[in-house]
Amino acid sequence: MAWKIFKKIATLFFLTQVACLFAWTRLEGTFDELKTAIESTNDNEIELVVSDKNPDLKKISDLVGSKKFKIDLSSCSELTEIPARVFYSNTNLESVVFPTSLSKIGNRAFDLSGIKSVDLPKSLTEIGDFAFSRTQISSLTIPKSVSKIGLGAFAFCKNLPEIKLEDGNSEYKCEDGVLFTKNGLTLVQFPAGKAGAMEIPKTVIAISSGAFEGAEKLSAVTLSPVLLRIGGYAFFGCIKLKEIEIPDTVTYIGQDAFGQTSISKIAVPKSVISLGSKPFEGALSLEEISVQDGNVAFNSQDGVLFSADGTLIRYPPAKSGSEYSVPAGTKKIASFAFADCTSLKSVTLPDGTLVFGKYTFRNDSALAKSAIPTSTMEIGREAFWGTKVKSSGNMPQWYDSNKTSFAPINPQEIDAK
Repeated sequence: MAWKIFKKIATLFFLTQVACLFAWTRLEGTFDELKTAIESTNDNEIELVVSDKNPDLKKISDLVGSKKFKIDLSSCSELTEIPARVFYSNTNLESVVFPTSLSKIGNRAFDLSGIKSVDLPKSLTEIGDFAFSRTQISSLTIPKSVSKIGLGAFAFCKNLPEIKLEDGNSEYKCEDGVLFTKNGLTLVQFPAGKAGAMEIPKTVIAISSGAFEGAEKLSAVTLSPVLLRIGGYAFFGCIKLKEIEIPDTVTYIGQDAFGQTSISKIAVPKSVISLGSKPFEGALSLEEISVQDGNVAFNSQDGVLFSADGTLIRYPPAKSGSEYSVPAGTKKIASFAFADCTSLKSVTLPDGTLVFGKYTFRNDSALAKSAIPTSTMEIGREAFWGTKVKSSGNMPQWYDSNKTSFAPINPQEIDAK
């Protein structure tokens, strides 16, 4: 019996010591009091209970330094807004307790922070653009008081399998864990931790920027037949997405909309009149881009995407062949146009090409030949970064790889190496 009692006591002592070892040090007070307390403690995991009615959160964030911390703002009775970017990229922040006075969370307030849980107050009315994007939050309930949710507010939250909404919200609704506007016209946010396929309701005419961003478990998606707009970064990082059919109602596709997907072929409908910059950046499996006949803004030549005004927008990274001749009449090579085309060894450029965007041939590791025509007047920053071209001796003398470079005003001054 004595041995059993001793064993229980020893076990309890051990557990107590372990608990103390991993316990958070609780510090309470105003900013000045917390400053003194933080400076005097050697503990690297602290819980801050802030008593200022309206504290300067940026100063507090800076004050903590490299320590891991939780912050309790429940006593901050006059704090109505979490400022934009105040905890941006602060990976040491693990959790926040909000005050009941809070009405707004600013743009990117917690973007890329280490926050793992969030309990939004019932006083909240506005959540800013990308406010909680790229965080580790695993559950979320949006209060009925919220009337405005910014673009990509919860984008790339890989641990978030569903979004919940408090009953009575007048502006938004949730269906199967996906957030929509109340009228069903806009898909606002697909939780990035949700797995499987998604058939977007036939009422949806717009997909918000960042709506599916980082949804690495999304296996397939069927777009609405009345869809008009696909926002920037809408499907960025959906690495399992291998195909998509864009309906011929779509008029706008935003920046990086299909970046870092596994799509191999994509058809741009004739209805599309606007494409954001580098819409397929990082889509390394892309073999072909086609454009439907009748499109007045874009066209495709041998699977390569061009604009009607003579700009080469995107050469598919997985397109077969090691050599490519840019068609005559091409006036501009867009930024990132040939990025990550690792099989290309030679690109022939026509006279009349005036502009190269930034990072045009980035990471084209096999590229060794791409002489610049004398017509060229501008080459963007690091246009040939990661290639063999710069060492092959065919760059103009006026080109500076570290910044956008412009040819001399007098064409006769151009002296290509």
